[in-house]
Amino acid sequence: MNSWAQGEGQPGLGYIFWRDGEEGGAGRWRKTSGRSAPTNRRSNGPQGRRRLFLCCRKAEGFRQIRRSRAHKSGEELGLIAKDRFDFCWIVDFPMFEWNEEDKKIDFSHNPFSMPNMDVDEFLALDPKDHDKLLAIKAIQYDIVCNGTELSSGAIRNHRPRSDEEGFRHRRL
Repeated sequence: MNSWAQGEGQPGLGYIFWRDGEEGGAGRWRKTSGRSAPTNRRSNGPQGRRRLFLCCRKAEGFRQIRRSRAHKSGEELGLIAKDRFDFCWIVDFPMFEWNEEDKKIDFSHNPFSMPNMDVDEFLALDPKDHDKLLAIKAIQYDIVCNGTELSSGAIRNHRPRSDEEGFRHRRL
């Protein structure tokens, strides 16, 4: 997986893996850190194996490598049913996220989506209450088949005052 990650343009992957009954784990991270890895309390991987991959990237890069790694692992372990269509709805998108570069709250996806909360409650929020703002979900959704997004949508924020408030929250 490490050489695969490097082929994907990543600096590499740290990893820990456990086998049934093994204490402390093994792997690249375990060897280089000198620290003991958490104990494997359950065996939910194939043949009782469990893995943990570590990657130091900004959120955008991490999401891409996570998706690619999951797909690669699924193929190698024979976990992907190629003769079937598996659909899922993805909901509960966060309205806001922390922008580490600018040290502020920013929209996570679409600034014109409706917040999934009472409008009066949204308008009364304190823009400095980052915990509450980061907990707000937007009314957005995706439909996915076998890991590929087919379509997405949202209820658009059709209340001008609520829309203005959303932009006010992200400036602070």
